[in-house]
Amino acid sequence: MKTTPKIWVISDTHFNHRGIVESRARPDFHGDRCLKKLKHRVGEDDILIHLGDVIFANQPELPRFLDFPCASKILVRGNHDTKSVFWYLNSGFDAVVDSFSLRYDGLDVLFTHKPQKEFTGDLNIHGHLHTMSHREEESEWYSLDSPFHHLFSLEWVGYQPVWLKRITELYARHTLDTKDRSDCPECTAQGGLRGILPDGKRCDTCLIYETDEAAKKQLDWQTVYKPLLSNE
Repeated sequence: MKTTPKIWVISDTHFNHRGIVESRARPDFHGDRCLKKLKHRVGEDDILIHLGDVIFANQPELPRFLDFPCASKILVRGNHDTKSVFWYLNSGFDAVVDSFSLRYDGLDVLFTHKPQKEFTGDLNIHGHLHTMSHREEESEWYSLDSPFHHLFSLEWVGYQPVWLKRITELYARHTLDTKDRSDCPECTAQGGLRGILPDGKRCDTCLIYETDEAAKKQLDWQTVYKPLLSNE
């Protein structure tokens, strides 16, 4: 029976990256497991969005990693994707961008490699920070509690792609419930995002965080990532 096409998200595959294994940040089988899951989960009519940092050493091997049927493979370039656009297109991607937006599941979703502090839309899905171990200077403001950002951590999802709907449905109710509320005078007056102070801490006086305890629990990463591993 023919299935409905899906959009899948993945990030920071770091194929052929020995350093990430030697530092014990990932097991030595992470690349093989990731490739196996890509070929198993992504269908020939599906779309794959890769949020950057694809491959490190032996880069000419990239076509082998991308050799599976898929309607379209989109690369959102990361800080380690330094080859030309044409190189990635010739290696198996169908589109190469620095960022793009998509209306999906009732949300305006922005796809980037690094998290964006300011953006128009409802949700920024990004990679780059891994298990929050890459707290570089440009993302010191970042908080996992943000209802407007989703960190795609390959380590936290078992080295496999995730159906986009599994991500957006975690944020849709929370975002729609608060979209029409006025901005919190405390966090916005200090130059922060709605709900997030400039130093990255949660704004406890913001109405976003006064909805209910279930919403707060839903935004905890340990709870958020479990539903993403559904076999659908």
